[in-house]
Amino acid sequence: MLVFIPRRTDRLHTTVSQLQKRGFKTLAFPLATVKPTGVKIPAAAAAVLLTSSAAVPALPATPLPFYCVGQATAEAAQKAGFRVAYAGTGNGTALAEYVAQNLSPCPLFHPTTEQAAIDWYHTLQTQGFTIIPAPAYEKSYADHFNDEVVCCLAENKVSFTLVFSAGAARHIKTLCQSHHLSEKTLGTVIAISEKAAVPFRNINHIRVAQHPNLQEMLNVLEQTT
Repeated sequence: MLVFIPRRTDRLHTTVSQLQKRGFKTLAFPLATVKPTGVKIPAAAAAVLLTSSAAVPALPATPLPFYCVGQATAEAAQKAGFRVAYAGTGNGTALAEYVAQNLSPCPLFHPTTEQAAIDWYHTLQTQGFTIIPAPAYEKSYADHFNDEVVCCLAENKVSFTLVFSAGAARHIKTLCQSHHLSEKTLGTVIAISEKAAVPFRNINHIRVAQHPNLQEMLNVLEQTT
């Protein structure tokens, strides 16, 4: 069985390694690249909300506590020397709920990108928190699949495809269409969240991770094979 892994370049190698250690044959594809833009943390900020490890290289040194959406973001922040106060399960809404329950209303800095979902802001704003977003990185998606990916999909060699975000899901679907490939050639889609599953909901077999992180996706993969 071949597992297709379209993921951003800075996370791709680690993901492939984890699957190969579990005995899976992988087809890696650099779906997106991220470029730090550099940011200044406002003096008014009392804490940092970190929802992507892609933002870490753009951040200056700060003693502020970091509230991280998941373990991977927390590890990236710690490796860069930042103080992690909380590591969630990978869900923005859950992060917002934790912060609302454990901090008094204050200004919160959120280094992010324009494509990121921010619907979870509402949970904090209704509790009196002020969120200060700033662009910390730019994400660029690949404009086509490489020849190896096209060949494997066209010949129905892919059994599973891992989808790591709603944006990635939409772009994978777009690339399939541009290459005149049916989304069915992706095999069973294992999505990191319900939002990431939506573009394929009426086309493929779909499995959704119980919690939005890689480990849960691997659990689904192992349970399905």
